[in-house]
Amino acid sequence: MILPLLTDFPTLKLRDLLGAPSPSVSMDNVKVGSKGACLRMHLLGKCSVQGCSFNHKAITIPPERVTAIAAHLLRAGKAFRIHHK
Repeated sequence: MILPLLTDFPTLKLRDLLGAPSPSVSMDNVKVGSKGACLRMHLLGKCSVQGCSFNHKAITIPPERVTAIAAHLLRAGKAFRIHHK
C-alpha cells in the first residue's frame, strides 16, 4: 500500500501521510530510531528529499514493532488515498 503511494507521490512527507483526519495515526505510533532519524528513510524505504539533514544510518527495529508500525502505515495510507483522489 505504501510503495504505490511513493510512486504516485514521490515527495510524500510522513507528516502528510499521517495528516488524514480519520483514522488518526500519530507520529508516536510510527516513530523509530533515535532523535534526528529520517523517518521517511526508515519507514518508507527511501528518502528523496534533496538535502535532507536527518540521519539515514541503518537501524534495527524489533519484529513486533515492525508489525505494529506496518498496521498504522497501512491505515494511514488508505486514509491518504481517500483524501487525495
